[in-house]
Amino acid sequence: MENPTNDPDRVISIIDPLLLDGGTIEVADTIIAAVAFREVIDMPGVALVEGLNSKEIEDVLHRGEFPRSWNKAIRIEEGRVDLDLHLTVSYGTSIPELAEQIKGRLGAKVEEYTGFKVNALKVVVDGVIDEG
Repeated sequence: MENPTNDPDRVISIIDPLLLDGGTIEVADTIIAAVAFREVIDMPGVALVEGLNSKEIEDVLHRGEFPRSWNKAIRIEEGRVDLDLHLTVSYGTSIPELAEQIKGRLGAKVEEYTGFKVNALKVVVDGVIDEG
């Protein structure tokens, strides 16, 4: 698998007993960030993720040029993922409710797409935008 971070230390291997002949699956941590950011950016109340709107995130994913800040958002240890999400929310959004929704959604999606479980999720609200 190509390593989009160009940093061999930032590729995570999954050893799965279902893979024949002792094979492994390698997943770059930026892939986990991409899954997380794509899922969160379309949630009601979320205006920006890591300072990017939905179109900007899709453009970054399409180009495959992941910002270095995405690496800082992910920590992986023993098959568990810790995520830090920096969000800007729409005015009037209940931040505690949004955080709970994100927690439920990301846990399922990250595990579905990568095989890793989300151990800890830190939601940091950097700002509020009045979109009205």
